Amino acid sequence: MTFTIDHLFAPLTLDEFVANYWQKEPVVLRDRKVSHSTLFTLDDIDDFIERTAPSGKEYDFFTAGTAVKRDAFCGHGDHVEIGKLFSLFDDGGTVHVTNVQKYWPPVGAFCRSVQKQLGCNFEADFWLTNANQFPAYYHYDGHDVFALQIFGSKRWRIWNTLTNVPRSNSGNNLDEQSLGEPIYEFDTKPGDLIYLPWGTPHAVTIREGYSLHLGFGIHPPTWADMIMNMLDRYDDQREGLGGYVPFAALRNEGDLEFAQESLVEMVKELASKEAVGDAFNVYRSKFLETVRTANDEHVRLQILGRSDLRSDTLVSLRQNLPMVWKVNDRTVSLQVPGGGTIEGPRQLAPAVRYIAESDGSFKIGSLPDTLDDRAKAYFVGMLIDRGLLTVTTPTVHTY
Repeated sequence: MTFTIDHLFAPLTLDEFVANYWQKEPVVLRDRKVSHSTLFTLDDIDDFIERTAPSGKEYDFFTAGTAVKRDAFCGHGDHVEIGKLFSLFDDGGTVHVTNVQKYWPPVGAFCRSVQKQLGCNFEADFWLTNANQFPAYYHYDGHDVFALQIFGSKRWRIWNTLTNVPRSNSGNNLDEQSLGEPIYEFDTKPGDLIYLPWGTPHAVTIREGYSLHLGFGIHPPTWADMIMNMLDRYDDQREGLGGYVPFAALRNEGDLEFAQESLVEMVKELASKEAVGDAFNVYRSKFLETVRTANDEHVRLQILGRSDLRSDTLVSLRQNLPMVWKVNDRTVSLQVPGGGTIEGPRQLAPAVRYIAESDGSFKIGSLPDTLDDRAKAYFVGMLIDRGLLTVTTPTVHTY
């Protein structure tokens, strides 16, 4: 059974979570009958560490919230020396590995499915802790996080989400006395889920045994980000918001009334439907540049080329990959995951629409007949090369 967003929030639905808790208050879901065995288990730890060891930049080792310098456990080429790392671990502390989705396929598939469903970046961290007597580390994170307990237990203390605190500089070493009484204090068990909106103070300790949890960070854009995307359209303009503020308004005794009237008119233009649409297109383009595709024989298929593609070949969109495309007067453009675009004549638009709306596999020959069979195979081959499509079954030749 594949682990999905429904398993993450159970017994809540996604809609219930968004309506009642998202950005509002912490959530603790305990004693759940949810299996995470297909996502990550204790049995996976050694294989996971072996896979990630060549990428020491993803590793941290913490003692009481303080990171140990990487050269204490990394050798030549920033390769993690596992013996050194777990010698430190034996004395207590936390092994932290970022970007789990890049190295562990089940977590990668889960994060991609959430990204497709929510339309924003979603990444995973690994937190393995050995019991210690370090003082509690009181802090908040600058983005919303989910913590899924995999093995063992930790004592969590959680306070009400703070307001009017900076997001850009996560709160470190907060004063326990100023926080007052926590709203939650409990020991986690495997399967428990914790949601913390950004700015939520918390402290986590473990005095005996071991604990493993996965932390998921979610990174949707803010309205301020969208405004910045809107401003991109003025980068090459000399008028409006791209023009200079008049000197008369810059002086201490400047004409602020004129400046205010001018700015109000320009902000109205900024909020036009066209400008808002441009802002969301910029966001989707930037987001797709960060999307990682599944390793489903993409490279092998690209090397083998297109000679085996026929009208009866079954292909499909790569799993959990968002597809962003746009039709202009004469052309159609298709955004490629990881960056870049494919642009072609407008006659490709029906085929692009068919692929974007497809649910599962389809035969190359079923593409709209605005393309002949040779053009269909060539176009699908191009999309395979660029990582958008994959062959779902071996080619079956009919004569």
